[in-house]
Amino acid sequence: MQRSLYLDGLPPELWQYILFFVSPKDVANSVMLVCKKMYQLSRDDLLWKHFYSVAARQRGVDLSYEHKGERESWLQRYQRLMLVRKYTLFQSA
Repeated sequence: MQRSLYLDGLPPELWQYILFFVSPKDVANSVMLVCKKMYQLSRDDLLWKHFYSVAARQRGVDLSYEHKGERESWLQRYQRLMLVRKYTLFQSA
């Protein structure tokens, strides 16, 4: 029981920092399902902006284009980027 209380006592900033080292797939498929607090931390826009930036750089996407005026979250942008990649790979096969 003390172990659980200790982990619950960690500040959100530390959890956010830890999540930067977890893969986006694991965040979406596992971390979000742990509890309400982890779900909220896993939906953080800054975390998904990081995941988007890393994935976009790996795919050669120009990051100088800003999504000004769009209401799309970074999670949605990341999902769109990954869908475009899957669609492109499927089309070229």
